[in-house]
Amino acid sequence: MVTFWCFGSILFGPAAIIMGHIALIRMNSEEGGDQGKGKLLTGLILGYVSLVLMLIAAVVIAKLMPSLLQQGG
Repeated sequence: MVTFWCFGSILFGPAAIIMGHIALIRMNSEEGGDQGKGKLLTGLILGYVSLVLMLIAAVVIAKLMPSLLQQGG
């Protein structure tokens, strides 16, 4: 589960951010394009949250790795 979450956020977080910004630009350039804007913003926000959580997890794992290696050896 944790592995999928980490690798999923590496792949899907940036993809959600990029596609969300592209869709937002297209929506803003069209007249009457407000339909679905809530879903678009939700996906964009979740993409950023996923990316931030993945970065926090990477920092925590990097900090804990030396102590885990010392205990195992």
